[in-house]
Amino acid sequence: NLPIVQPEPMKCKEHQEEMKIYCFTCSQLVCLGCIVIDHKDHKVQFVSKCAPNIKATLQEKLAPLQNAQAHIQDAREKLRQKGNEITAQGTHLEKVINGSFDEIIE
Repeated sequence: NLPIVQPEPMKCKEHQEEMKIYCFTCSQLVCLGCIVIDHKDHKVQFVSKCAPNIKATLQEKLAPLQNAQAHIQDAREKLRQKGNEITAQGTHLEKVINGSFDEIIE
């Protein structure tokens, strides 16, 4: 098992405070200073409270994307195989045509 590494807290570039609050209105992290100035009437919540719900929502949205990705990879592989078959058939037909042409010429 790998050790769990805690990332450095993100700091607000404007106020140099830790961004512990998520603004749902703007879909971004903010600090307390930002709330007072730019986000006063917005729907906000501490990240520690809303992170589990956001994570669950993201995981729900990720599952169909992963399923689609698997289908796309399967289709891509089938197309690659079909392309190889077509190339092989073209090479074979070219040999047959060249052989027939050589017979006609002789």
